[in-house]
Parts: sequence; structure tokens; C-alpha cells
Amino acid sequence: MKKKIQYLLVICVLWISSSKAQQTEIYTEADRDYKKGYELFVKEKYGAAQDVLDRFIKENKGSSHNLINAAYYSAVSSYELFNPDAEQKLVNFTLKYPESTKTPLAWFYLGRHYYRTKRFPKALPAFEKADVYYLTGDEVAEYYFKTGYCYFSKNDNEKAAKSFHEILGVESKYQTAAQYYYGHIAYSSNNYKTAMEYFRKLDSSATFGPLVPYYITQMYYEQSKFDEVTKYGTNILQNGNPQNASEITGLLLSRITAKVITKTH
Repeated sequence: MKKKIQYLLVICVLWISSSKAQQTEIYTEADRDYKKGYELFVKEKYGAAQDVLDRFIKENKGSSHNLINAAYYSAVSSYELFNPDAEQKLVNFTLKYPESTKTPLAWFYLGRHYYRTKRFPKALPAFEKADVYYLTGDEVAEYYFKTGYCYFSKNDNEKAAKSFHEILGVESKYQTAAQYYYGHIAYSSNNYKTAMEYFRKLDSSATFGPLVPYYITQMYYEQSKFDEVTKYGTNILQNGNPQNASEITGLLLSRITAKVITKTH
């Protein structure tokens, strides 16, 4: 009797295992297109990925979790491909799946979309609804810079400075730009010490190096550091390639004129 019971238990275990295996095979088959589409997405083959993912969504046979993810990756693929439906697909995703963990990322991509089309007033609320927790290292730097620039474009310098400040010491392709705008905000607020600190970091920047010499010369002038005006201004005109050379020359001439007037009196 005891052996018979053990035999029945073994049969039951084998039957349950077989059922689970069959269910797994069905699940795998149903979600095959999702997995294939996701693999293409990871390889940055966005056109092919979107075709497969959209077919998976249309057939509507996979798990709800994967259907939601497929909608997200399809929308991001549209963004990466510069497709005209990218904006609508991202918006639709945020509206249809507000509780998804992919939704903060969808908002980030929507902010990116508005930013690259220079619609900064629309980009800002999208970025504000994103969540930096879900972003990678490079995306974090991008998020803080682009959010900061959106604030800067609407003259909200306080919030802009806070965003730029997050990445001032972080090596990324946005670091020098963040330092420039942070320094510019400090300059506009007459915080010359901070402005000088960050502008001087940009001497070797191909993009911002030519822009900052005028501000530096102007700050020396505003603080009545006239010897520095002459020394720095003359050196940058002789050895640099400042964008505002005529304005720097004007400050030097103003300094020379002031000296002449002082001596004659």
C-alpha cells in the first residue's frame, strides 16, 4: 500500500511538471515576436524592431507585461527613427499606461523629442514628469543639462542653475556646456567669483572657449581691476581667438583713455 501511494505521488509530480512545461512552451511561443523585437531594439535595428513589435501588439496574444513593453519599445523606435508618429506614440503610451515603470522613461523620450525640435516650453513639463532613478549615467547628465537649459530658456535662472549644478563635476558631453551656462547665470547675477571660476575652466573648449574672454575682461573691468583688464585683454587678443574681439578692444581703449585723463588732471 505504501509503495502504491509513493507511485501515485510520483505520477502526480510528473503530470504537474509536464503541464507546467507545456504552459511554458505556449508562453514562449506567444511572446516569441516580443523577444525577437526586443533583441533587434537592443541591437539598435529600430526599423526591424518596430515591425516585429507592432505585429506582436496587433496579434495581442502575449502576456500583458510584454504587450506594454512592446508598445514602449515601438514608441522609442519611432523616436530613434525620427518618424512623424513618434510624439503621438509616446504621448499615447503615457496616457494608456500611467502606472508602468516604463512611463517615466517615455516622458524622458518625449522631453528629448520636444527638445530636439526646439519646443522647450513643451519639453520642460515632459522632463519634469520623468524620473532620474530610471536613467543610465549618460542619460542622467543629459536629463539635468536639457532640463536646465529649458529653465534657462524661460529665464528661470534659479532652477536652471540647480539643474546645471548637478553635472558640473561629472564627465560627460554635457559638462562644458553646463559649466558655461552655470557661469553665465552667475555672471548675470553679478556673482563674479563663481562666474570667473567656471568661465576659466573653458579656456580649451572649442565651443565655449572663444565666448568667455569678453565676459572675463568685462568682469575685471566692472571690479576696477584695470591692470588685469590690460594684461588679460591684451594677451587674449594677441594669442587667442575671442568671438567678441571688438568689445574687448573697446574695454582696453576705455582703460587707456581713463589713464590719459587721470594723468592730465
